[in-house]
Amino acid sequence: MIDFKKLERALVEPASLALTCHVNPDADAIGSETALRRALVAIGKEVRIVNFNETPDNLRFLDPDDAVERYDPERHDDYLKNVDLLVCVDCNQLNRLAKMEPVARARSKPIICVDHHQDPEYQAFADVFVQDDYAAVGHIVYDLIVGADWTPMDRALAEPLYAAIMTDTGSFRYERTTPTVHRVAAALLEAGVDPERVNEEIHNRSALARVKLLGETIASLELRGDGGLATARISRETLAKCGASETDTGGFVNVPLTVNGVAISLLFMELREGFKVNLRSKGAIPIHELAREYGGGGHRNAAGIRIFDRRMEELREEIIRRGIDYLEKGNPDEKS
Repeated sequence: MIDFKKLERALVEPASLALTCHVNPDADAIGSETALRRALVAIGKEVRIVNFNETPDNLRFLDPDDAVERYDPERHDDYLKNVDLLVCVDCNQLNRLAKMEPVARARSKPIICVDHHQDPEYQAFADVFVQDDYAAVGHIVYDLIVGADWTPMDRALAEPLYAAIMTDTGSFRYERTTPTVHRVAAALLEAGVDPERVNEEIHNRSALARVKLLGETIASLELRGDGGLATARISRETLAKCGASETDTGGFVNVPLTVNGVAISLLFMELREGFKVNLRSKGAIPIHELAREYGGGGHRNAAGIRIFDRRMEELREEIIRRGIDYLEKGNPDEKS
C-alpha cells in the first residue's frame, strides 16, 4: 500500500523537482505529470517536466501551459543531475527513460517512483510509491492531491486526471474499473470535466500520417497459433513512407484484439537503435511475464519490451513462438 503521507512529505520537502515519465508517453503519463506539476506549483514549488519524447499531438491539450520540455542533453543534463528531486511518473524502471537513463543513474540526489506497474526496480530509487491494483497513475495522483488538500480540484486539474484514468481503463472497460474508479471519475466530472471533449481530443484527432501508418500496420497483420495470436510490424521504412514517428503508434497494438479469436497481440517496431514490442492479452494470460523474459515489463494484460542491441528480425520469430507458448497455456482462470 502506498504511504500517502510519506509521499506527500517526499514531494513537499525539496525546493525544486523534475518530473519525467516513460518513453512514448501516453495519457496516463502526461496527464499525471501535468496534474502533479500544477498541484505542486500551487503550493510554491519549482517544478519542471522533462520527457524523452515529445508529447503526441492528441495529448497536447493535457498541457495547456506548454510545461512539458523535450529532453535535450545540452539543456537538461546538468539540471537533471542537480535538481533536488527527480520523480519518475508511470515509470518504474530507469531503462524506460531511454537516453535519459545514464543521467538519472549519475544523480547523487534522490529519485522517487510513483507508479502502478508490477516489478519496480527498487534499487534505482530512494523511495518507491507503487501500488499495482490502481487502474492508473492518475488515480494515485488524484488520491494524493485530495488527501494533501494542496489546491481545489478545478477543471484544469481534473481534466488531465480524468484523461489518465479513462485511457488506462480502456474507457472504463478493463478489469480494474472498480466502483472506486467510477466514484473518482464522477468527482472529476463534478469538477468540470467535459467527457465528450476529452474523448474527442484523444481518440478523434489524428494526423494524416498516423492514419496512413495505421493502415500499413493493419496490412502487415498475421494470425499465428491457430488464430489466437496476432502479430504486426512497423519498419523504419514504413515510418518514413508515411511521414510518421514512433509517437504516432499509440493504441495500434489493441486493434488486432478486435479480431475474433485473438487473445494475444504483439506489435513489433523497428527503431534507430534496436526495436520494441508492445504486448497485449485478454483474460488471465500473463503477457507481462513474456515481456519480463526479454527485460521488459508492465501489467498482466499490457506490457512492453525494448531491446537496443539486437535487430528486430533476429528475435521476432522467437518472441512470437514464446507468445504462442503463453497462448497454449491458456487462461489459468478458465482451467481452475
